[in-house]
Amino acid sequence: MHFIPISTSYRELYNVHAFFSGPTPAMLAAVNVSHPVGHKDDKELRKIATEGRKWKMTIGRKVDMEI
Repeated sequence: MHFIPISTSYRELYNVHAFFSGPTPAMLAAVNVSHPVGHKDDKELRKIATEGRKWKMTIGRKVDMEI
């Protein structure tokens, strides 16, 4: 896992944000739950970023980034 797939239209950007942010207090109140279940934290995001950096350093080529 080294990236979060997002289309060029960015349609799923809010869903990705919601997935990693967890439910809002209003959402929790609506379902009568006091604490989020399965909330993702920064540790998972950092893992994806670290793996992406490793992948880039081993697979990516500078010539591919040049215009």
